[in-house]
Amino acid sequence: AGLLAPPKPWPRVFTAEFFSDYSSSGSGAIGGILEYSSVLRAQRVQHSDGAAECEGFYHVPSCTLLFVDDNLYAEFPPPRPCCLDTPNLGPLPRDWAAGLTFNRTETISQPVREKDGSLGKREVECSVYALAVGGAKFHTYWEEAATEEPVRFTFPPKGGSGTNPQDWTFVHASFDLSPIDPSRFE
Repeated sequence: AGLLAPPKPWPRVFTAEFFSDYSSSGSGAIGGILEYSSVLRAQRVQHSDGAAECEGFYHVPSCTLLFVDDNLYAEFPPPRPCCLDTPNLGPLPRDWAAGLTFNRTETISQPVREKDGSLGKREVECSVYALAVGGAKFHTYWEEAATEEPVRFTFPPKGGSGTNPQDWTFVHASFDLSPIDPSRFE
C-alpha cells in the first residue's frame, strides 16, 4: 500500500486461520477461523474455547458469529441456540481499513503453521494503520509491508475502552481464496 496510501482491500472471498491473544511467545493464543465473502455479503468468525469475544460479550467459552447482510447472529455451544444478536451490523466491506491513517512501521511476530502442523513464528515488518475516535485508539491494523497481506488487527474491548483490546493475528500463508459454500453462512 505504501506509507501514505491506505491498506490494500481484503480479497473478495477468503478463509483464514487466526489467533486472538497472540504474543510473540505464542502462549495463551486462542484459535479461530475467519470465512469472508464480499460476494455473499457474509462473514463467519469461529472462536475456540477461551476467546475474549465469547466470554466477554456472551458469557460462553466459545462461539460462532455470523455477519449476514446487515445483521449479526451469534451461535453458542448447546444447549444455547443461535440468535439475532445485533441488527444493522453486517460484514466488513473489503475496504474497511481505508479510513485508517498510517501510524508507523513495526516488526512483529506472526504465527506460521509448520509442515507437521505445529505452530511456529516468523518476524515480519509491517505498516501499521490506526483509527482514533475521541482521542482513544479504536482500531489498529498491521499489514505486511512487502506483500500487503493482513497480519493483525485490534478492536476495542467490551465497553469501547480499556487496556486490553480484542485482537486477531492471522497465521502466515493461511489465506485460502477458494469459494466458500454459501451454507457456511446459514
